[in-house]
Amino acid sequence: MNNLLPIPILLLCAVVALPGSSQAGIRRIKTSEKVVALTFDDGPNPPFTEQLLAVLAKKRAKATFFLIGKQIEAHPETARKILAAGYEVGGHSYDWTTLAFKKKSFVNAQLDKMDAAFRGIGVTNLVLFRPPNGFLSFGQGKILRERHLENIAADVVVGDWKTTDPKKIQQRILKKVRPGSIIVLHDGGGDRSATLAAVPGIIDALRNEGYKILTVSGLLDLGGGLCLKPITQCGVGIMFSRVWKAACGQPMRRSFRVGP
Repeated sequence: MNNLLPIPILLLCAVVALPGSSQAGIRRIKTSEKVVALTFDDGPNPPFTEQLLAVLAKKRAKATFFLIGKQIEAHPETARKILAAGYEVGGHSYDWTTLAFKKKSFVNAQLDKMDAAFRGIGVTNLVLFRPPNGFLSFGQGKILRERHLENIAADVVVGDWKTTDPKKIQQRILKKVRPGSIIVLHDGGGDRSATLAAVPGIIDALRNEGYKILTVSGLLDLGGGLCLKPITQCGVGIMFSRVWKAACGQPMRRSFRVGP
């Protein structure tokens, strides 16, 4: 059986997976230390965000919230509660529109509106950013670098927005998690009752397995290697990742050392 892929597909895979390709997002850090970052996307989203804050406070757990600009405008008081509670925040664009394959002017317009929403709640030093759907197309990472934004992906994505079973959410996380993981869950985008119900058990289970829960910045501050995922987990990304694996015999990922 001929397993060779058409040359155009191979070239496309090679381009999107070039070492140092500018759309790469940090999906985890390379470490043997049992540390993870817990992140929440798509908020603020009352009452679920407030309920989540109460759970995190009770568990004394750190977390990073990736907020959507339009949601901040709609629910500024909820966003301020996240800040007042001392949690780290990052940007998740202005709305849910995917930025991949959009013109630079469109991407910058979305990020300008996002920045304006953050300024409205007193945040002027935004550093962390997660693209909608976790996906940027080739070359768009340069836009983030020009704006001094760090592209944060994740290696533990469990589809919590698609299930109503808290146990499944917890089981999927425990199956995928490893030292240095970045876990993504959702407090926004709809009814997040299942995610909220899962969070206490997730925190307890991670701690029982010896994991320390950090913010994204806390995880990155440990240094070491960064594992990059140029094409992250969305429909197009999964397709290219599978094509690359079929062609090259290994997943489409890369690590490098940071620091002096």
